[in-house]
Amino acid sequence: MKHYLFTVIFVIITMVSINAQILGFYSNENKEVFTELDLTTKKFSDLQTFNWVELGEYTFDPVLNRYFTIASENGSSFYIAIINAQTGAIIDKIPNTVRLKGIQYKGDNKIIGSYWDEDKEVFAELDLTTKKFSTIQTLTSVKWLEAGESTFDPNLNRYFIIASANGSDDYITIIDAQTGAIIDRIFNSVGLKGIQYKGDNKIIGSYWDENKEKEVFAELDLMTKKFSAIQTLIGVEWVEAGESTFDPNLNRYFIIASENGIDDYIIIIDAQTGAIIDKISNSAELKGIQYKHETSAIAPHKDKNLYSINVYPNPAGNLLNIVISENTNELIIISDLFGKIVHSEQVSGKKISIDISNLRASMYMVRIGNKVAKFIKH
Repeated sequence: MKHYLFTVIFVIITMVSINAQILGFYSNENKEVFTELDLTTKKFSDLQTFNWVELGEYTFDPVLNRYFTIASENGSSFYIAIINAQTGAIIDKIPNTVRLKGIQYKGDNKIIGSYWDEDKEVFAELDLTTKKFSTIQTLTSVKWLEAGESTFDPNLNRYFIIASANGSDDYITIIDAQTGAIIDRIFNSVGLKGIQYKGDNKIIGSYWDENKEKEVFAELDLMTKKFSAIQTLIGVEWVEAGESTFDPNLNRYFIIASENGIDDYIIIIDAQTGAIIDKISNSAELKGIQYKHETSAIAPHKDKNLYSINVYPNPAGNLLNIVISENTNELIIISDLFGKIVHSEQVSGKKISIDISNLRASMYMVRIGNKVAKFIKH
């Protein structure tokens, strides 16, 4: 049996929030204008003009401050546009030869999503360095996707979509972004939409309660697979499909909605309580909203800014050894692929051995601070 050594190297920096904006597009005389909304001043600022943008296809890279969308200059030839979120300048245009959709930035300078290949849906990734698409896995049982409904968990590397096997019953489908394997399918019994991964192994969004005739902010616990109504969104009678974004720092959820079906607002919701924090008139009719916060990097508190975790043996039997390249005093967390914590303990020093004999055979994640490694229990 082969044994593998997984090493994960990180640059540790402190990120300091300076300001916060919502990015997006609006139409103006047959042009699409890339703009930002300052959440403090509530003013829109135009940055760049495009010929055409595909609705529901946007994602954001918070590290390099890049906004991605699917666009066209003639309505027929599509490309993935990479935009400098600060200036609006087009950094690059990559032909979308496979018609990738449901795009999410996954880190490692890669975009993930899926495309339809004659009679099957295929999970794929685009390497932004080589500009090449790679087929990862055929998504069996996926025959239809809800436009604009995808989100990503950067911690456990999971990609989420709303999909159907028969065109009628919708499922929130959880995909391993590394292998393309379908981890789980949860029946979307309430018709949740505007999905965003919020951390804590939960998906948030909203749905229309036909009995109450109200829009309800809700969350899905990915462990229990249960939906919980958090708060009725008073005054919200209509929500723009595929238009949501999330602020992980202040735990805020954003949607484009209307109180009367005519006047649109960007509504800011407390993702914990469901309370409406603010409503900003969407006078520009902004779409493709993505939350952006400017950051500055501060030098690390140590001279060395490279850390690593080694886990062995891999696959492991009853004992797992974890070696850390620097002395540390942090909590070690082991979780399964569903995010359930199966073991945690404090580590002090550079090495620890953990009894994993009670774990079932599967793949697991080891987390120390923001450092992560995978191992297989056989």
